[in-house]
Amino acid sequence: MSDIEAAPTPTPRRRKAAAAAAAEPSLSIESGTPVEEASASVESSAPMEPAAPMMAAAAGGQVMGQWLSGMTELSQEIARFTQQRLQEDAEAWMQLASCRSVEEAFACQQRFAETAMKQYFDEATRLSQLFAGLASWPGAAPPFTRAAA
Repeated sequence: MSDIEAAPTPTPRRRKAAAAAAAEPSLSIESGTPVEEASASVESSAPMEPAAPMMAAAAGGQVMGQWLSGMTELSQEIARFTQQRLQEDAEAWMQLASCRSVEEAFACQQRFAETAMKQYFDEATRLSQLFAGLASWPGAAPPFTRAAA
């Protein structure tokens, strides 16, 4: 085999790719660069004072436990509502399929829309109450809002 067969012929595409690779900036961080200095100052700085109440509450484990409990309640409520709405949607389609006139179909659709609208509004109210409960736990609100109260 000759040398010509062993090495691929440089095509314009290969030359362009090689030039682009050579022109790309290096992603390594060298000692003494602004990025390294900034990360060193963040690591060495003391915790911010406003975060102290949240840190104290988190240290006791109460915030995480309450958060998990609240998120479980929230997800269970969403699952319950979704299951209820899917069941009622299926029932509405069956009722609509059994309609014998346009007027009857229109009345069926109107009942469905009114019921769904009321249920979605009620569910939005329930979910906002659950979210408000999550935000009212110790350590959950930003410290500057607690200090002002």
